Amino acid sequence: MKPIRLSTTAFLALLGLSAAHPWGSRNTQEAADPNELVLTETSLREATEVPRVVIYVDEEGNPLETATETVKIVPVMTLATSRTRAPSAPPASTSTAASLYGIAYAPYTAAGQCKASAEVEQDFFALKEEYSIVRTYGTDCDQIASRDQVNGDWAPVDTISVGNELVNNGQATAQQVIAAVGLTRELLRAAGYPGPVVTVDTFVAVLANPSLCEVSDYCAVNIHPFFDGNTAAKDAGAFVTRTVRQVQAKLTDRNKRVVCTETGWPWKGDSNKMAVPSLEEQRLAIGSIKNAYASHPNDVILFSAFNDLWKHSEATTFHAEQYWGIGGLDLDSEKINKKQG
Repeated sequence: MKPIRLSTTAFLALLGLSAAHPWGSRNTQEAADPNELVLTETSLREATEVPRVVIYVDEEGNPLETATETVKIVPVMTLATSRTRAPSAPPASTSTAASLYGIAYAPYTAAGQCKASAEVEQDFFALKEEYSIVRTYGTDCDQIASRDQVNGDWAPVDTISVGNELVNNGQATAQQVIAAVGLTRELLRAAGYPGPVVTVDTFVAVLANPSLCEVSDYCAVNIHPFFDGNTAAKDAGAFVTRTVRQVQAKLTDRNKRVVCTETGWPWKGDSNKMAVPSLEEQRLAIGSIKNAYASHPNDVILFSAFNDLWKHSEATTFHAEQYWGIGGLDLDSEKINKKQG
């Protein structure tokens, strides 16, 4: 039997954002297990732990029995926002965010350490003029935790995702992820969170397993044109929209909202046939994607806010994994913070 362990991703509104994180180090023993489920609860001022359910399944993903471990419940992130309270039911086809593009953000330094709270606030300040949603990953830097409560207002949290590319990476079966999404939604509803709960995977995994979208409150798909060697940067937007249509054609409800939760273009690395990394090619690709989503920018999250120099360079990703920061050298988080300081 194999246990399902849940990880979370948050999509947060970037409207007058003010973070209050107890940031730590990615590499310390105290860092949260990235595979553990961390929930937010507005009635708490300090983190606490309660039993959590672990579903054991067979090799085909069929539930066999359940057991309990622990789940850490932490106060919700304090974010100053002018948004209204989230609706009582998850939106089916509209976003709760403003009409700006989303952006992916990882709160790590080049050395892989968790950034200080002040650094994260400065990063968000630099991003908020162009983006309305920030997608964060994991829980090892207490991205979701906060020292303060927000009086039951979940409005700053647009979406909570269970896992990122778990099926694509062979970390879980589609059946396991589906069970995990259902369990997570149940726990979050009990905690008072009314918004969308989804799982995110690559379009390849979703086309093969459309049930990943069926179980989600909207379909959340990562689409990277760069990894299709037959797509040039100028055609990135067309590739994304064509792929979204292919995904929609697989769904029972073909009108279900599909959000591209990651898409972008590296500015440095090795070429993948027609896909060439450079600052100019990245500019063409991002421009093409933005044009494709000009009428509905809240349905795309660009990757990424800054370079991720803490990542490993690998041939399988064309030695480009570290260099997806939009604007390349001109958009380096630590340089921006140094200038502003």
